[in-house]
Amino acid sequence: MKEKGAKVLAPSAIRAEAGKYRDLPGMPGHTDNIEAITDVQSVIGTYRRSCELAKSAGFDGVELLAQGGYLAQQFLSSRANHRTDEYGGSVENRCRFTLELVDAIAAVFNGPEYICVKINPTDHLNDSIVGFGEMKETYTYLITELVKRKGNSLDLSLGL
Repeated sequence: MKEKGAKVLAPSAIRAEAGKYRDLPGMPGHTDNIEAITDVQSVIGTYRRSCELAKSAGFDGVELLAQGGYLAQQFLSSRANHRTDEYGGSVENRCRFTLELVDAIAAVFNGPEYICVKINPTDHLNDSIVGFGEMKETYTYLITELVKRKGNSLDLSLGL
């Protein structure tokens, strides 16, 4: 991606500065070609289209990864998400992207029962760790909202 000038999309253009990572031959260090998402609905549309393709290929449902540094997890974290719009700031706003993704996926699969959401409240990713208070508040709200949507399952993983 970097060689072709493609940008890495993120909630905010924040480069990771610390932590353990693996250097790839000829590509040392963290990426610096980060672009803050300006059109969130377009990104949600891309997820929706991917789910449409999965469904047309015969998949019964999907697992949304909202952990491991994936985009949905980045929106949840105040360390990675410095947005000042309806997708940043408060817990409700930081959870909005993930919840809108769940709603978009549910629309494709004709219901939330075909969605599993994988989360990891204790992700240890580079310098993205947040305090216990924020983690508890964020994931209590997110899990409560996911339960209201009656999805198929919630996969709770543990970061080491």
